[in-house]
Amino acid sequence: MSRSHGAHVSFALVALLLAIVPATARADAAAARALFDDARKLAASGAYQAACPKFEESYKLDPGMGTLFNVADCLEHLGKTASAWVRFREVVDAASRASQPDREKIARVRAAALEPKLSRLVVQVKAGAGVEVIKDGSPIGSAQWDTAIPVDPGAHTIEAKAPSKMPWSQTVEVPANGTTTTVIVPPLLPAPPESVAKTAGTPGAEGGASSVAVPATDNSASDQGSSWNGKKTAAVILGGVGVAAGVFSVVKIVDYRDKVDSADGICHAACGEPMNTKAKGILDEARSASTQAIVAGAIGGVSLVAGAVLWFTSSPATPTSARWQWQPILGTNVQGLGLSGVW
Repeated sequence: MSRSHGAHVSFALVALLLAIVPATARADAAAARALFDDARKLAASGAYQAACPKFEESYKLDPGMGTLFNVADCLEHLGKTASAWVRFREVVDAASRASQPDREKIARVRAAALEPKLSRLVVQVKAGAGVEVIKDGSPIGSAQWDTAIPVDPGAHTIEAKAPSKMPWSQTVEVPANGTTTTVIVPPLLPAPPESVAKTAGTPGAEGGASSVAVPATDNSASDQGSSWNGKKTAAVILGGVGVAAGVFSVVKIVDYRDKVDSADGICHAACGEPMNTKAKGILDEARSASTQAIVAGAIGGVSLVAGAVLWFTSSPATPTSARWQWQPILGTNVQGLGLSGVW
């Protein structure tokens, strides 16, 4: 290849690169201009909530001092005083470097006007060494602790975590108009042994996987100190069964009397053999109601007595485990449910 031919190839490559790069830049600049124009219209109509994201995206695509100024102005209208103050200060620095004193002066005045309105947040950490403090999802270094840092008014969440400690968090509402709010991160509580064991045994941690044996928790002490146990639970259940059975027995007694009176009315107190078929059917129903009343009354009485015995003989020092089972009771004239259990 001759030197002349090589020069032509190099020139062609350079020309191609120069064509591609400006094309991309022009595309970004066009998008930035469109976003900027939309944002200006929205801001002019007072729709700053919709305008600010467009200004910010326009600035990302084509960083310009004028766009940055509009970002700051928009944020100020939204009440985000700290964010607006930072942006105005950035405009001051950019205008100073570009030797644009007029823009520098305007931005400096706007930033100075915001300073008395800045709300600040002080994070005091009492949690000791090794703690990581996070504000709104971003870590804050120890150099920022105990320092009044400008923040936008509104809700801010402070979190703290450390190895072998329970995490802590608090959300505070920072008022506007120059208010300083203080959040105190207290000493972190020790994490439960189960959490420490899981953390220590997690594969991929520094030093490789490890296994920590944690003794099973003995709940007998807490069970012994409790005034409520399985016997009292059984007593309450039996008491409820007794009351329900008693109510059912009373209902059946009333039903029995009503049916007997109804049969007597049909037979005129002379229901002998042969008797009225209708009266006979009513008397059969009355006998069934009487049987059910007797059985229910017996079940209710036994349940109440058993419940009372269990209640007054229960001891808080004896941990118990109750198991219960409902069983159907089926008979010629009796239908219901029976309760059996072990405690």
